[in-house]
Amino acid sequence: MLDSPSHTDAFVKLESALNNVISYLKSNFRTARLWLQYIDYTDTLQLFIRTEHSSNWLLHLEAGHVQYAKSARLYLQMMRALPVTHPWLYEQFAVHGCHAV
Repeated sequence: MLDSPSHTDAFVKLESALNNVISYLKSNFRTARLWLQYIDYTDTLQLFIRTEHSSNWLLHLEAGHVQYAKSARLYLQMMRALPVTHPWLYEQFAVHGCHAV
């Protein structure tokens, strides 16, 4: 029942309204902007931790790496090219989950 058009439309409308409120808060209130930035960082950290614990290589590439912003573009380029450049290593990461410590 959750896949029905009315539920999907409702979720889209709710997400749009929430994004509007967030944009308003970020643009008009410094403290709100700080807290929303904190929430974004903690969400990124939780995603990264879940990714590493589950040994999910593709999710690892999607998780934001805020600390490595300067080299993230190069890192992602190289890691996404692994299936072509180093297929064995890609298989170890993506299939066997060997990238997690």
